[in-house]
Amino acid sequence: MTSQDPGTRLRAHPLTERCASIYDGCRHAVFGVSPFNGHFTEPRLRNLFRWGCQRFDRIHVFVPDEPAAFTLEALGYAPARARHKARRQANYLHNKIHRALEAVGSPIGNGRFELLNWERLQQNLRYRDALERCRRMFADEPEFREACLDSARWALHGRAGREDVSEPALHRAVEYFLVEVPLFANSPEILDEPASVFCYHQSIPFLDNLYRERLAWIPDRNQGFVVLESAAD
Repeated sequence: MTSQDPGTRLRAHPLTERCASIYDGCRHAVFGVSPFNGHFTEPRLRNLFRWGCQRFDRIHVFVPDEPAAFTLEALGYAPARARHKARRQANYLHNKIHRALEAVGSPIGNGRFELLNWERLQQNLRYRDALERCRRMFADEPEFREACLDSARWALHGRAGREDVSEPALHRAVEYFLVEVPLFANSPEILDEPASVFCYHQSIPFLDNLYRERLAWIPDRNQGFVVLESAAD
């Protein structure tokens, strides 16, 4: 399940056969752009957005900016310092995104790209309902909870380079991951689109289990996920 769009340097790898079917006819995407992630250089963002212009009619650029403070707290930052550092990173990342979009001739507000940050998500009632559902499922469904905690543990290991993560740190870090889950599973309803694919440069076991319907939350039937690979990487 690999496809390459003409004129681009990105290849899309749908996570499952169902994801491939959704991707083939889908005109909307969510591009995940993570704070504090060195992958998202300005050249890569330009390449991503140029590819998106060729492939989709509408794109939401999802930046979990304020929730990044949860990860910083898990790494040992005091809450006020974590929020300050997350805000600084958010400004830096937003500026990179805007410059990259302007460089490909498709700035925010032109009808194709929209920025989806924490402030915008908090204004979306369907997102807030989905996040509340996610948190209830985390509290009530042991298998779902462990899958989320494993994902948070993986993220902390990538940031801190160590396996020994305390339980309080892990439960703080998972708050960041829970913010993302509704968009992995339910973007069509949240963003009022007939179908949507979430695009990111890597996957994790949680996503494979989610899209193969092995977890308590079953994704929207019109929700897909693709891993993007750059031919230049």
